[in-house]
Amino acid sequence: MLKPSLIVNATISTLQTIEDFVTAMNGTQNIRAHTFVNGQVVPVFEDIYQMTAPSCLVVYEGTLGGNFDGMTMWKHHVTVYLKAPNQATVQNPLGYEDLVWLVVNGPVNGTALNIRQVSVLPDLQIMDTPTITRLTDETRTDFFKIDFVFPEIGDN
Repeated sequence: MLKPSLIVNATISTLQTIEDFVTAMNGTQNIRAHTFVNGQVVPVFEDIYQMTAPSCLVVYEGTLGGNFDGMTMWKHHVTVYLKAPNQATVQNPLGYEDLVWLVVNGPVNGTALNIRQVSVLPDLQIMDTPTITRLTDETRTDFFKIDFVFPEIGDN
């Protein structure tokens, strides 16, 4: 089984190569991971609540059994939480619909391929079809949740 931090970091690195998405997030520093660091206890829901707009938070949710085809041992569940600016502007003209589209379909690393068509790590297969959900936090701010599942080949 691959280390979850490798998968999260590879997902972030891949998202950071989507130029229009990075521009819409006002830089790569706003595309980050939720981590459990010694001495810092921040529950996931609190980290999501504290997200500023625009920003992107990548969270490792866990694993699913993957022995369905005889090669896939693990399926890694990673969620991308996305908060857009309150409104589109001339400098940042993208709304939620466009940002979600960029995460799922934006060209990775200047190629014609998107995150669904590349392996973010060598031992991960191309991801299953993502699930996209609109949610609202306690302040009635909308945000999106994009669930990715990465099948892992073999048992590393």
